[in-house]
This record gives sequence, structure tokens and C-alpha cells, in this order.
Amino acid sequence: MYLLLISALSRLLVSLEEARQVLPSSEEEFVFLSGLLQSKELHALVKVHNKIISNGKDEKFHPTLSNSMQIALEVLDVVGPRVALREECKEIFMLLQKPHIQVNAIYQRFT
Repeated sequence: MYLLLISALSRLLVSLEEARQVLPSSEEEFVFLSGLLQSKELHALVKVHNKIISNGKDEKFHPTLSNSMQIALEVLDVVGPRVALREECKEIFMLLQKPHIQVNAIYQRFT
């Protein structure tokens, strides 16, 4: 997909050069557009965009359970009284209260 987008950018650059004489634009505008289409920054943005699109379709980036919030709360109820007894209980208790876990659980609850 990335190569297709880069190829499309290259074709757009060729089309821009071909239309240069017939379009009512200044040399400054052509230089700007040509530089933009050839810039490493644009190519990097295209690459990042492509990664986001392809990873967004991957199920490993989405919670698998729709009731993850309820499960997290149940685990907190079970582990809470044992926090003082075992280091592992304290660790999981603290992890489940981190904001990114809470947001992920809330997001899954409403989707």
C-alpha cells in the first residue's frame, strides 16, 4: 500500500510538471508543490498513515471482551483485600487503576 501511495505521489509530480505551462500559476507555487510532493516529511506522513490504517484493521489492537470494564471491577473486588498480603495482588490492583486501562475499558463498554 505504501508503494502505491508513493507511486501516486510520483505520478502527481509528473502531472504537475506537464501542466506547468498551461496552468495560470506562478513559479513559486510550482516550486512549493514540487518540493512538497518530493519531501521526506510527506513520504514519512504517508508511511505513518498507511501503518495506522493497516493496524486499525488488526484485531490485536482492540479489546476482545465487550465486558472488560466489568471484569476489571470484579478483579479489583477480589484482589483489593489481598493487596497487603501479596506483592502480585498489589501490582495487579495498581495496574487496573491506571488511566489507560480505565479509558480502554470504558471505551470498550460503549462500542
